[in-house]
Order: sequence, then structure tokens, then C-alpha cells
Amino acid sequence: MPCKNILIRHNKGLRGHGGIVIGSEMSGGVENVYAYDCRFNGTDRVIRIKTDRGRGAYIRNCWFKDISADTIQREAIRINMLYSGGDRLPVQEVNSGTPVVENIHFENIRCAYAKRNIIQIIGLPEMPVNHVSFKNIELGGKLGIDVKDAKNITFDNLTISNKVGSPASISFSDSITIDKLKIAETAPEKLPILLNDVSHVQLTNLEYHSGKEMVKIAGKADHLEFDKSVPENKIVREAK
Repeated sequence: MPCKNILIRHNKGLRGHGGIVIGSEMSGGVENVYAYDCRFNGTDRVIRIKTDRGRGAYIRNCWFKDISADTIQREAIRINMLYSGGDRLPVQEVNSGTPVVENIHFENIRCAYAKRNIIQIIGLPEMPVNHVSFKNIELGGKLGIDVKDAKNITFDNLTISNKVGSPASISFSDSITIDKLKIAETAPEKLPILLNDVSHVQLTNLEYHSGKEMVKIAGKADHLEFDKSVPENKIVREAK
């Protein structure tokens, strides 16, 4: 039986696998979720969406707004379509057991410190996470943004900080828009944003005070657009 038309508001959480969690058994589907005005501290995640190959159905039309957190034990925001683990490859046939995650929106989300990634999206090569937006986001954590197998993802006005690795890594993805990204603090090495096997990526109004490369491009990459905030001499392309 599907779940739909769900309102979550005025909640405070101090422990648990997540502040707001959808999944992982999704054979009935979840849609039309609106969550706002919540605060969490000590939960594993702030917002967690999870499903897996073979479970089918959908998670769609979800809005998360005005949510804040202090210290989070794992990722601040995580969307995971490989919940039971395993490799993304080989690409599998799309059938009734293929889950769908689409039309997910995050606005005015704050997290002081996540002990893993600040944002992690793990889709499927045969069914990428689709149409996700992040607007007015402030997140700090150990690791930065990690996106794999996704399309139509928008980041608008983010301030992030991470202590280890690249501030953002995007792989096997299409139609990614990043505008007004401020990297307030990052690893001492000031590693570049990583783009690996991507297409139709637009990166504008980047604020990243790095004396080294700002963007590193690897694998197959086409239709990449950068504005003057990303000078050509701060872009490095790996040899194919």
C-alpha cells in the first residue's frame, strides 16, 4: 500500500538512524511528503532516503524546508539507491523491481557538522536519481558533496565546509547546475572540485579561495560551462 500526503513539522530528534527517514522497503511507494521546522542533534543523518534494486515503486515529490542540526553521526543528507551495498555495475534491466527516486527538494537546511559527507547521492546507472534541488544550504562536515548516477540536480546558494578530500565530487551524472557555491573551509590540500564522466554541467559564481586548481575533469566529459569565477588556468583536465 502506498504512503502519500504526509506532513512532518515541529519535531526535535536526539537519537536514531535519522531525523527524517524514508525507506528502505519501498514496494508500495511514498509520495507527497512535506517536512518543515524540525531540529536534530546526534541522529545518524538529518534527512535520509533509501531504497534498493529489486524493491521497485518510487519515492517522489518530497519537500524538506527549514530544518537544522548540530552534530550528526554520519551524512547530513543522504539519498541511497544501493541500500544493501554492492556495485553500481553491471547496468541492470529496468523492470518492475527498479526503484525510482525523483522530484526531491531541500531548502533552508543547516547542519553544523556531519561526521561523514555533508551531502551524498547514490543512484543507479539504469535509473539515476532525478530532479533534486538544494537551495539556501549551509553544511559542515568531514567529507564534502558526493554525487553518483544522478541527473537534473540543482545546487543554488550553498555554503559548505569539509575537513578531508574534495569539497565536491560528481560522477556518472548529467545535467548538473551549481550556482553560488561558497566553499568556506576545506581540507588543507585545497583539492579541486572533481567532475568524472559527466555531461551538461554548469558551474557559476563559485567562491573558492584556492591557490591551486579549482576544478579537475576526468573521464568522458562534454557540455561543461564555467563562468569567470572559474578561470581557465584553474581547470585541470586528465589525459584520456
